[in-house]
Amino acid sequence: MNLLPQIKSREPPPEKIGRDCFLYYFNLVDINFKTCHNCDIKHHRQTKWNLSAFTLAEVLITLGIIGVVAALTIPNMIVNYQKKVLPVRLQKFYSTFTNALQMSQAENGDITSWDFAKQSDGSLDAYQSNDKFYNNYLLKYMKGVEQCAPKDNKCNYEIDPDVNAEKGRLYTRLIFTDGSCFGILTGWSSSTMAQVHGWFDYNCNGKPNKAGKDEFSFYMRIATNPATNTPFQYTNFYNNGRRLSDMDREEVKELCKTEPQNCGALIQYDGWQIKDDYPWRK
Repeated sequence: MNLLPQIKSREPPPEKIGRDCFLYYFNLVDINFKTCHNCDIKHHRQTKWNLSAFTLAEVLITLGIIGVVAALTIPNMIVNYQKKVLPVRLQKFYSTFTNALQMSQAENGDITSWDFAKQSDGSLDAYQSNDKFYNNYLLKYMKGVEQCAPKDNKCNYEIDPDVNAEKGRLYTRLIFTDGSCFGILTGWSSSTMAQVHGWFDYNCNGKPNKAGKDEFSFYMRIATNPATNTPFQYTNFYNNGRRLSDMDREEVKELCKTEPQNCGALIQYDGWQIKDDYPWRK
């Protein structure tokens, strides 16, 4: 049984001659015709449908509300994303680096017996000496990594000066298949000790390229006397070679606040996690 109301159909009345005209409307129940004079359709329109639209003021108010909500929520979303991704990337690079050192020592002997490169001073000669050293002793034991040519922007040639005070200096740079990259060089070295300096950027040329956010220094001191060694840690040499294990958390956090390139040390100290009091750099 058809429960829908039947539409009544009727022919419109014959067309009037002169200034009269006709207006009709319809719905599911009926079709109506009405004679309107002077063709004043605007004031004789009859319909059961109310047509409405947003005013410009309503649209602007809605957009304003959306903008305020976005301004409040997007920064928190970015921070939450960094809290998850950043520690994982830092720990992954730490493991990759230290595992390469172990494999190299198994093949090339104890690290204290290696023939270290001369100190990096920005010259081409020093760059070539460092490049040869790291390729022989370290880089060939890393997988999924590609070396960048000097001044190749693919490996973030122009890094945050807070990470490397001598912006644009010549040293070995490499990029991983996951998009992270790092640079490495030899600092002061002698027959009994060498200092390894570097920076790690977990998204390489991706924004924001700021120390403490996506760029972090790392440091390692190697000496013939094991008691003076400093294992790989996310600090720079301005920390005077102090071991992370010899520092308390408040000291590490303060180091992160004053020198954000050292903030990776706080994440490392906290067991590869970002706690609520992490001093995010603005």
